[in-house]
Amino acid sequence: MVNAIVWAAKEKNMPQSVVTNFDAPTGKGVTGTVNGHLVVIGNVKLLQELDAKNNDLFPQADNLREKGATVIGADN
Repeated sequence: MVNAIVWAAKEKNMPQSVVTNFDAPTGKGVTGTVNGHLVVIGNVKLLQELDAKNNDLFPQADNLREKGATVIGADN
């Protein structure tokens, strides 16, 4: 998945930044600091653990998971 994301970013000429404090908690997603901001990409459990701002999306994520979808959220 990471290669696909990097490839898509390059195709769109998006700037690349250095990530520090990278962590990949097993089965949850990834976190890291980019340009001084914590960036979180992962499942709802990880976002909830880190008190993500997008918590209004959690009910929608639950509905999608009930239909068999894999839900990935992001917060920064």
